[in-house]
Amino acid sequence: MTTLPSVPPAGRFLRKGALIGLAGLLACVSGKRTDLNTSTAATATTTAAPAPEAIPLPLPEENRFVREILVPGLREPMELTVTPDHNVFWIERKGWLQYYRAGTRKASRVKVPFDVFTGINDGLLGITLDPRYGENKFVYLFYSPAGETPKQHVSRFVFDENALELTGEKILLQIPTQREVCCHSAGSLAFGPDGNLYIGVGDNSSPRTEPAYVPVDEQPGRSAWDAQRTAGNTNDLRGKVLRIHPEPDGTYTIPTGNLFPKGTPDTRPEIYVMGARNPFRLSVDAKTGYLYFGDIGPDATKADWYGPEAYDEINLVKKAGNYGWPYFVGDNKAYPKYDFATKTAGTFNQPEAPVNTSPNNTGASILPPIQKPMIWYSYQASPEFPALGTGGRSAVAGPVYHYQPSDTRSNQFPEYYDNTLFIAEWMRDWIKAVRLDADGNYQSMEHFMPGSTFSSPMDMEFGPDGALYLLEYGKGWYSDNQDAKLVRISYVSGNRPPVAKAAASVRTGAVPLRVSFSSKGTGDLDGDALTCEWRLLNTDEVTSREPDPVFEFVQPGIYQTRLTVTDSQGNKAESVVEVIAGNTQPQIAVEVAGNTTFYWPAEKVKYQVKVQDHEDGAFPGGKIKPADLKIFLEYSAGGDNLSPLLTAQQHETAAQAEMLNHPGKVLMDQSDCRSCHAPDKNSIGPSYRDIARRYKDDPTAADRLAAKIINGGGGVWKREFVMVGHPSLSAKAASEMVRYIYTFAEEKPAPRQLQPGGTLTLAAPASGPADGSFLLMASYVDKGGPGVKPLEAKAVHTFRSPRIQAENYSGYGRFLKVIGKIEDGDSRYIGEVLKNGFVYYNDLDLTHIGSITLQYAGTKSGTTVEVRLGSDTGELIGSVAITPTGGKTNWQQGRIELKETRGRQNVFLVFRNEEKGGSLLSLDWIAFNKGKAVVPAGAKANTE
Repeated sequence: MTTLPSVPPAGRFLRKGALIGLAGLLACVSGKRTDLNTSTAATATTTAAPAPEAIPLPLPEENRFVREILVPGLREPMELTVTPDHNVFWIERKGWLQYYRAGTRKASRVKVPFDVFTGINDGLLGITLDPRYGENKFVYLFYSPAGETPKQHVSRFVFDENALELTGEKILLQIPTQREVCCHSAGSLAFGPDGNLYIGVGDNSSPRTEPAYVPVDEQPGRSAWDAQRTAGNTNDLRGKVLRIHPEPDGTYTIPTGNLFPKGTPDTRPEIYVMGARNPFRLSVDAKTGYLYFGDIGPDATKADWYGPEAYDEINLVKKAGNYGWPYFVGDNKAYPKYDFATKTAGTFNQPEAPVNTSPNNTGASILPPIQKPMIWYSYQASPEFPALGTGGRSAVAGPVYHYQPSDTRSNQFPEYYDNTLFIAEWMRDWIKAVRLDADGNYQSMEHFMPGSTFSSPMDMEFGPDGALYLLEYGKGWYSDNQDAKLVRISYVSGNRPPVAKAAASVRTGAVPLRVSFSSKGTGDLDGDALTCEWRLLNTDEVTSREPDPVFEFVQPGIYQTRLTVTDSQGNKAESVVEVIAGNTQPQIAVEVAGNTTFYWPAEKVKYQVKVQDHEDGAFPGGKIKPADLKIFLEYSAGGDNLSPLLTAQQHETAAQAEMLNHPGKVLMDQSDCRSCHAPDKNSIGPSYRDIARRYKDDPTAADRLAAKIINGGGGVWKREFVMVGHPSLSAKAASEMVRYIYTFAEEKPAPRQLQPGGTLTLAAPASGPADGSFLLMASYVDKGGPGVKPLEAKAVHTFRSPRIQAENYSGYGRFLKVIGKIEDGDSRYIGEVLKNGFVYYNDLDLTHIGSITLQYAGTKSGTTVEVRLGSDTGELIGSVAITPTGGKTNWQQGRIELKETRGRQNVFLVFRNEEKGGSLLSLDWIAFNKGKAVVPAGAKANTE
């Protein structure tokens, strides 16, 4: 038995072992905690053929995959490659080559002998290693050299690991380009098992045509808008996957089996695949030699007479072929030949014998037949591949995994994933596992690690250790994203490490500070017995082995208390919780007299900020001075903020964390908006600030912007990119997003310091919407103490407009729609409310509310609106029979007198009609009127 060291004078144990309940024993003795979540998320599967195994292998538990961040904070990472000794190269678009050493777990920048052009999509774009890298140290790069001549280089270098430098450049291939307009550079590199080098090259054509379906503009001076001159050209290297065989002297030869035999007139022999738009990521199956590449498609959100809706593709290439662009997309859906001069659409190409008649074509006019992709998908849900989901599109083809049963590698992926292609979606933040048959064809698809989100997966490769190495680009285009990182995903086939969770009953306080520590949530996925070690005093000495010790800190200080958990196999896990002894967290509150939810223009609001601090005293009536407090009032143009997405209490909680968490922001964070837009700087799309300033004075713009979010579009900002559609969003959700964007319209002046108590008169500024909110924010930073940092307390009180847009409900029952555009400036209303339908609005203070005014239309005779508390059958506090208006948009107002009610309530509006069904009414807005309430029987009138 190990003897614990004596407890230093900084603290002592209290009632040792007295708090070791059953939960603690389960955590640190048996390891079988019932509160440890060991479930695996369900996996969506698309099946094309029966699985070949007679006895299918079980789906691996997701918790056996360990996702380790090797290097955080990357700067536009593009492509990676892993060396035989487990080191990792990766490139960053602006010209940086990075090298991670597995032995030291550190990354260094490698010096390269060139500068890159980084306009449009160009830069340092592709990297791979020579198949004999262990002997020759050859590194291949695809980059855009700086200078006056627009071109791409595919070059070979020698890596000097000691000097961290690339030397001896051999330029294998120069690809002429144009740099007048964007886009589509691609640049992915990969070797096949036969030593052939595959090179993905984009079509170098602008998608910004009108209509924005396919760039085939044959007008003079518009060649950069004609992908027929590149992807559809047999004599051009762009819009292709090239295949060459590098030779030791830095030259290359042409492998047998490319699309055009060497010497064929009007062709390039390097072409293996033609008809590609942006073959951004490709990989070659090391076993079969088959090529897989993801081709990023165009932007059209729906089919029209100009052409089909847009698709991305994952293509399987077993032999050289033509994959259709710019004449076909998806599963060989054809575009009509569009004349941009006359704006007329003509005939369609035939997939068996497509023809290129563009004046910009320098190759053959009769093209090879079109091949069909393995996987194709649009913005919408795919009927063929439903596991792909919906949303933006940027297809990434990753590696094919082959399990090696004789391999003793401890981190290799399990046999379950043998012969599986891993694909990713840059916009949708997922990785999918595509099961292949023995000949490399599609069998089925399922989500890989469904409980995880990958931040724009950019490239992935299996290393020699059998682990998956992954680059995550992060959320913003052309940005140094904080969430960009190099990741290693390994598999634990045997005993898994335990899970440690440390908690403390209090985190701050005056000395002596008594703290009950807890290991609740600690456990072991394999059911191993666990032991706990607590290091409570910033030393490596173990101060307790109890699961839930109680300790008293007697010396001031900041203590990083550590819980180390060890299972029976010796695997460890650690959790840290900080305790500050000698300073107590101050408490602050904003108290408001009267109604605590709403403000009324010209009405005075009484408020008082109160602070209580154990060491510093109190305010008011104590040692804390008014100058020690910071109190500001800020107007938020985000509307009434009573969305169903966030309750009023959630708004105030979010505001205490620095900023009001606008429901539109919540939706945008959950979508792909951050990939193309930023609050105050331009990305590939305009900033929110620029959008808001452009449209803030246009009363009709909000509806148009909401529709564009849903349907996609472009042309307004004269950019090369078209905004993708989001057809799965509701009109209400898109409107919330627009409302959030509008909050960036005005430069916010520095808030004025207020007194910690007094009265306020709240009125919306002339430049802002009438239904905005006021935030009264208060903070206090205490004085800290010897060896103890100061602590801050914050409080926010939100005053909301008494007029609420009806569509900003917290929830509803029975069918209704949010539709329409009406004349009073509001962009939406609730329509088609059915018999016994209801809407409700949570957490509203009804103190001093005497009545509610409704703006409604289109009612049927006999309709009554009831106001109830808590549910649609809760306490009735008011009702009114409303008069039909004669039409669904003939708006008028009705008033409901309310019974006296105090405090915050969930308010339900219930719509009754005993005789008639169908749509009873439409509802535009609700206003809460201050005044004398109806006095209930037996009660006295409120004269306050």
